[in-house]
Amino acid sequence: MDSGENVVDGKGFTLIPGLINAHVHARERQHSEEAVKAGVLTLLDLFNKSPTVADSLRKLGNSSSEFAYYFSAGPTVTVPGGHGSQFGSVPLVSNADEVPQFIEDRIAEGFDYIKLIIERVERGNASYPRPTLNDEMIRLAVDKVREKDIISVAHISWRADAIKVAELGVNGLAHIWSRDSTGITDVELKILKDKKIFIIPTLLVRQKASENRSGINMELITNDLLKVHRAGIPVLAGTDPHNFGINYGTDLFRELELLVELGFNDLEALKSATSTVSKAFRLGNKGYIKQGFPADFSLVLGDPTSNISAIHNMVSIWKQGKKVTPYNKYV
Repeated sequence: MDSGENVVDGKGFTLIPGLINAHVHARERQHSEEAVKAGVLTLLDLFNKSPTVADSLRKLGNSSSEFAYYFSAGPTVTVPGGHGSQFGSVPLVSNADEVPQFIEDRIAEGFDYIKLIIERVERGNASYPRPTLNDEMIRLAVDKVREKDIISVAHISWRADAIKVAELGVNGLAHIWSRDSTGITDVELKILKDKKIFIIPTLLVRQKASENRSGINMELITNDLLKVHRAGIPVLAGTDPHNFGINYGTDLFRELELLVELGFNDLEALKSATSTVSKAFRLGNKGYIKQGFPADFSLVLGDPTSNISAIHNMVSIWKQGKKVTPYNKYV
């Protein structure tokens, strides 16, 4: 061993891959810094209207150990007056003919994947409908995304919309359905599995939403998500910050704990924020510890593969082989 190498006694500790948050809205450098200090080394942004901001965060993540790797969907595919159009000046699609060019433009701007909005109500109020993408728009978007060989995700709130976008070829769901009054059927589960769709349920944000507004059926969410998991449909951990004050770092730990409380085993929950996300979004060497991969990992006191709450006890974090100071008392 070279004298310059650092040796860490790992007895009683577990080395885990850099965590990945599969659903964030990051705009600032501090969002990326906050993530890294919790061992969340990769952020997947599901809405950013600024190519300049996205490019800046991407470059910071690729060049510095102090900032998280960053990928973004850019502006969402949505219609005038639809969900997402309320966030200031954003590109929109008014008819199906505009959809392919919209996606071409996002790819030209350097965004990594595409997010579609299928949302029919405002703030859970079924009596106040919003306009949304029609089936032809969704089909054209999916066809263009497939042609470009990138990933598509769809924001949904209703199970019927989840089944529809799966049948039309969307790769993943940015939330789990939350407004239905009945549970998923075996036929619907089979459709989701056969279509190889993945789901980012965002349990923590759904839980907080249910405490602050009506229309969120947490019992349905937890029952159906367990059925989804038992059917072998990939579940990815994402927290949707900064909604409801959710942070970019340690709140991902709570998302994993919620999965375990639901019925996932501890290792399955850990994979939902590492290798499962990496496979779904084709992230290559992110979310793994392997020879030849970047030295992106954390040393945890205890074993989160048998007790997921041990993940709070991060002793050391390395990104690109450089040590990062964790947020907590175990420094």
